[in-house]
Amino acid sequence: MYQVLQDKFGEGNGNCFQACLASILERPLKDCIDISYADIDDKHWISYVNDFLAPFGLFFVPVDIGKSEDTTKFKGYQILIGKSERGIQHAVVGKNGKCIHDPFPEGNGLKRISHIGIFGVFNPVTVKVENTKE
Repeated sequence: MYQVLQDKFGEGNGNCFQACLASILERPLKDCIDISYADIDDKHWISYVNDFLAPFGLFFVPVDIGKSEDTTKFKGYQILIGKSERGIQHAVVGKNGKCIHDPFPEGNGLKRISHIGIFGVFNPVTVKVENTKE
C-alpha cells in the first residue's frame, strides 16, 4: 500500500474513494475508477467498483457496522466510510479496522465509521496482478 491523495474535493464531488483504491492497489490515481462522476448513481456504484476490480481478481463488499464500536474483527486492507471531522461523507484506507491513511491532504481520519468496505478474492490460486508502481 502506498499513500495516494485525492485531487477533487467536496461532498459528492470528491474522489477520496478513488484515492483509497489507488492506495490499496498501488496504482496511479488516474488508473482507478472515480465514483464521483454524475453518471454513476447511488444505487449502482458498487457494481461499477466491482466491474473495475474484477480484472484484479477482487470484489468489494461494504458492510454496515451499525452502532458497533468494534471494527477490528475485519482483517486486511479496507476502505472505511463515514463522517469526517469536516462533517461530510468520506472514505479512508483502513487495515484491521483502523485508519492507516486519509487521502484528504489535511485529513484526520473519520469521526465515526459507518461502513467497512472489505475486499474478497475470487480465486487466489489463479490471480496474478503485476505491480505497476510508478
